[in-house]
Amino acid sequence: MASRNMRPERERPVATGELMRKADVAQLSSSELSEMSESELVRVIRSVHQPHVGGDLQEPLQHLGRKPLTGLAWRARQHCRSQGY
Repeated sequence: MASRNMRPERERPVATGELMRKADVAQLSSSELSEMSESELVRVIRSVHQPHVGGDLQEPLQHLGRKPLTGLAWRARQHCRSQGY
C-alpha cells in the first residue's frame, strides 16, 4: 500500500534493460533517480536524445561515476518535461 504523498508503484521499464518512453522519463521523481543503479541511470540517459549535451552518449558511460550519471539523468528528465511529456 502506498503511503500518503507517495505515488503508487508502477512498473519500472528501466529494470527491463529496454529504453524508456519520454513520458516515463519525465515522470521520474528526484528520489527515484537517486535510488537507481548506475546501469539504470545509463538507460534513462540513453532513452532521451539530448542535443544540448556535448559528447557522445553512445560510448560506455559507467566509467563516469554516480554523480555525473545522476546529473545527466536529471537533465534527460528535464529535457522530456520541457518537451511537454
